[in-house]
Amino acid sequence: MAEPRSGNSRREVLRRGLALGLGTGVLVATSQLITATPARAEVQSGWRYCTRCRSLVWGGSGGGDCAHPNYSTHSWNNSYSYVMHYKPDPIENSGQDQWAYCRDCKGMFFHYYADVKQGGYCEYNSGGPHDGLISADYVMPLSPADDRQGNWRYCINCDAMFWGGQEANSHCPTGGPHDRGASWNYYLQYTIG
Repeated sequence: MAEPRSGNSRREVLRRGLALGLGTGVLVATSQLITATPARAEVQSGWRYCTRCRSLVWGGSGGGDCAHPNYSTHSWNNSYSYVMHYKPDPIENSGQDQWAYCRDCKGMFFHYYADVKQGGYCEYNSGGPHDGLISADYVMPLSPADDRQGNWRYCINCDAMFWGGQEANSHCPTGGPHDRGASWNYYLQYTIG
C-alpha cells in the first residue's frame, strides 16, 4: 500500500495557482479601470478653414457643400490643420460642449440639446438641419494658449463655427455673411500644414 502524501497533490497546486493568477489579473484590471487616466487626450486633427465661406470644415473626407454663391465645395488651400477635442477629454473640460460634425456639409455646428445632434441651417440640406447623428461630442476651448488661434465664432443664423477675422467676407447658407451676434471667442488648437 502506498503511503499517503503530505501537502498538496500536483493537481491541487496547479488548480490553486490558476485561481490565484486569474484573481490577481481581475484585481489588476479592475484597479486600472477605476484609477487610470487616459494615456492620450481625445483629439482629432484634420479640421480646416474654408477659404470660401470662412467656416470650420472637416478636411479628412474632402468636399462638402460650401455656402459661397460661386462655388459648390469647400476649399482649404493654405489652411492650418485644426485639432478638435471631444468628450471625454480631461484637457478640454472647461470649454463649451455640444458641438458636432455635420456629415452633409462637413462643417462644425452647435446643437442645443445634448441628446439630439441636429439643428441649424445646412447648405447641403437646402436649409434643413445639420445632421450630426454620427458625430462625436466636440468641446470648443474658451481660453487662449500659444498653439491656439482666437476669433473663432458661432453664427447665430446657421449654428456653424466660422472665423470672425473675415466675418464681412464670409458666406452663411441663410444668405449674406455669418453673424456672430454675442458669440463667445473660441480658441482652436492648430498645427501648420
